Amino acid sequence: TAGHVSNRPGRDIKVILPDGRQVSARTLGANYGIDSGLVKITEPGKWPHAELGDSSRLKLGQWCLVTGHPGGFDKGRTAPLRVGRILELSPGTIVTDCTLVGGDSGGPLFDADGHVIGINSRIGNELYANLHVPSNAFRDAWDRLARGDVWGGRRPNAPYIGVAADRRVEEAKIGEIIEGSPAEEAGLKVGDVIVSFGGKPTATFDALISAVARREPGDRVPLEIRRDGQTIRVEVVLTRYGE
Repeated sequence: TAGHVSNRPGRDIKVILPDGRQVSARTLGANYGIDSGLVKITEPGKWPHAELGDSSRLKLGQWCLVTGHPGGFDKGRTAPLRVGRILELSPGTIVTDCTLVGGDSGGPLFDADGHVIGINSRIGNELYANLHVPSNAFRDAWDRLARGDVWGGRRPNAPYIGVAADRRVEEAKIGEIIEGSPAEEAGLKVGDVIVSFGGKPTATFDALISAVARREPGDRVPLEIRRDGQTIRVEVVLTRYGE
């Protein structure tokens, strides 16, 4: 699916199948930089699926088809199909003139043989230029998505702590505190190393980013930090990015 659809990892959700059945699922990881996300059906069973295609073999001008459920699933309506062509190609984006409608996000882009070559991401500035995440972008990052990693940017309404990394070291060492941020309010300082967030170890700054992304604005989260050789425990109240 699209990263802005799966949103925060670790959420319990329902997936609606083409025949209207609803099954339990859980959101996994996301690369918000290209808007890719993964969802896992948690109920046992054999599920209908389409074969994943190879987006590296696509050509400009190639015919393609897009589908989705604008406005949400409607039992009395089949999913509309819209035909178009591939206009632009890059490792992170396919641009087509297949019309997308609000609610199509996360739906599949097919080649003429019925293989999924991309996932609908967003409507372009022009109706004839719409964006999709290539299928190979999911293949290449499958292990990271499956284990619930978050990277590449901030999700919609992302929780915010207000620290930047000291990238000279691997551990989650703070290189900058944003003025007025939850981190400043909690008394964190440049040079602090965040060793746990919400009771879970944060061995790297990327691990800290993933841990923050699993939370919601307004959450009160205990932190364990290392400062001048001493362990200090503080609590931070997350806000919404941009507030």
